[in-house]
Amino acid sequence: MHKKTLVGWASSPSWADKMSTPQEKLLHKISCVSPLLMLCDFILS
Repeated sequence: MHKKTLVGWASSPSWADKMSTPQEKLLHKISCVSPLLMLCDFILS
C-alpha cells in the first residue's frame, strides 16, 4: 500500500507543475528514488 502510494505521488503531475525545468523534475525524481535503491542494495548485500 505504502509503495503504491509513493509511486503514485512520484508520478503525480501536481509536484511536477511546481517545478520549472525538466532538470528540476529529473532531480526531484532521482532524490525520491535513490534512497529506495540504496535501501534495496543494503538489503541485498
